[in-house]
Amino acid sequence: MDDVTEVSQLILHERRSRDRGWWSHMRKCLAVDAAIRLSWFRGSGADFVAASREMAARGDSAAHTLGPPAVDVLGARAVVEVAAAIHMRSELDGVEVDLTSHTRLLYRAERRTGRWVIVSLDPIYERDNLLPSVPGTHLEIDPDALARARPTYRMLTHLLNARGYPIADDLYGDDRPAPVQRLYRSLFDWLGPRADLWPATAARGHQEEPGPGQSVTGQQGDPARENFSLSPDQAEREECECLADHTEGDQQATPQR
Repeated sequence: MDDVTEVSQLILHERRSRDRGWWSHMRKCLAVDAAIRLSWFRGSGADFVAASREMAARGDSAAHTLGPPAVDVLGARAVVEVAAAIHMRSELDGVEVDLTSHTRLLYRAERRTGRWVIVSLDPIYERDNLLPSVPGTHLEIDPDALARARPTYRMLTHLLNARGYPIADDLYGDDRPAPVQRLYRSLFDWLGPRADLWPATAARGHQEEPGPGQSVTGQQGDPARENFSLSPDQAEREECECLADHTEGDQQATPQR
């Protein structure tokens, strides 16, 4: 199996395992020190599996519809983007509802001890909607509450807040394009400083603005280098230092797609 196929299957198996509650299999897909940042969770790969299991036990499970993964591989590192719709059936103020959140999932993966594992996951939120699961049922939502939420994930915020999950307002979303572009750039800088991996004209003229803390995976076997509160600019500097130490031998490889 070639690397692109192997990495694609890794991503698909991780999402399927979470949807099905196959926790041991999900655990195998994630590095223990993976940096995971989601709407309701921020922490390591091991803690993400445990938190997902607890969430499902509370009845707050979700399912994912995924598009084809776009995979770039350079040596022992890979970057993956997957279009995803997150589906969640729940209850809000006594009404059964269906939430759909549209995102792009951005993964980093590394080949460690002969197999690929996920070392980071960051979603970019696009839009969402919330509807009663029974047509014709009245669902009342406070417009002031929605006005305070980010437009790219406001329904997700409203529902999960009501279910007891605090949601940060500094996540990556298409309503704040500059941090999103910096995230993409940091991913491909981490993969390898090659012009054919990151478009030279890709939004480098954006005005800098405060963005969310960047999940950064340090060198293999060095979880102390992980920092979940770095700014995107600090993260880029960390990634470049890590790259110089960790991938010098990979930079001459030809990227796989």
